[in-house]
Amino acid sequence: MKENGFTLIELIIIIVLIGLAASLLISTKYGISHSSDPLMTLKDNYAVLQAIEKVNAHYRDQLEKDSHADISMYARREVATVVTGLESGMVSGDFTSFSAPNANREVNELSAAGTRYVLITAQKNNSRMVTLLGN
Repeated sequence: MKENGFTLIELIIIIVLIGLAASLLISTKYGISHSSDPLMTLKDNYAVLQAIEKVNAHYRDQLEKDSHADISMYARREVATVVTGLESGMVSGDFTSFSAPNANREVNELSAAGTRYVLITAQKNNSRMVTLLGN
């Protein structure tokens, strides 16, 4: 006796094939076009972190030589001229103060009068990190 319709095995095979086709389409459309974004962001974050560490290490070396070292050398648009090994255009510095009301209150309360600070900013693509140098 012949009945019309599909058997259970045939239905399961069709569902599995549809699922595989859908996963291939989704991974092809979204997976390939976005697969490098996290890796590139991670590389940029690491490069920015290394740049900040190089500036901090250079500053510590200067302080070991002279505890009253002038930090104005870091207050430039291009810190790579001062610190070797930095990618050009990636790190900049500028003098900053904490006189804005309610801004950085803890630093205001702890900073000594006459202390100068340089805000160092490292940026590559969308990755950004800052550090503060003071003497």
